Amino acid sequence: MSGVRHFLDLIDVPAADLRQMPGGCLVLGVRMVGADGYTDAVCANGVWSMSVTSGLNSRVLAHGSVARRTTYDLQATADGLVQTLSIDGVGVGHVRTATSTSTAFVLVKMANLGARPGSAVLSDFAYRPLRAGSRT
Repeated sequence: MSGVRHFLDLIDVPAADLRQMPGGCLVLGVRMVGADGYTDAVCANGVWSMSVTSGLNSRVLAHGSVARRTTYDLQATADGLVQTLSIDGVGVGHVRTATSTSTAFVLVKMANLGARPGSAVLSDFAYRPLRAGSRT
């Protein structure tokens, strides 16, 4: 994937089970190049956010909350300069980004923000560069 421009990237994690990690968050990164990119997250308590990271600096672009659930279907889409976050099939966040349409890699990670160790199950993960552009 490195060095390929994608005009539309889609990361879909249809079953993120956080029952064993009550302080956990599922984080998806799109338009990742080096340490820079956009991260979308939903936590076990229903709080979600969309952030941009550049070097060591991170800034929240949008945030909110959905009903607390034990499992979430999280989908992050980067379509040109527009980033969209959907949770359980409902679009919750929509932001216009600066200028990045390059993707060197995507990110799928769990963050345990709780005081206890825990585990999470991610299943049926999919990444699709839906409209590939020219090599950079």
